[in-house]
Amino acid sequence: MGGGPQTRLGLNLRVAQKQILTPGLVQMVSVLALNKLELREMINQEMVA
Repeated sequence: MGGGPQTRLGLNLRVAQKQILTPGLVQMVSVLALNKLELREMINQEMVA
C-alpha cells in the first residue's frame, strides 16, 4: 500500500469522525425508521408535551 503514517492518520481520523452521532442525529435516524402510524403517534406526543 505504500501510504506513510500521515496517510494512515488521515484515514483513522475520517473513520473516527463517522462514528460520532450527536443526540439529534440519533433521534433523526430513529424517526426515519418509523412507519406511518408510529410517526403519527410520535408527532402527537411531541405536540402534547
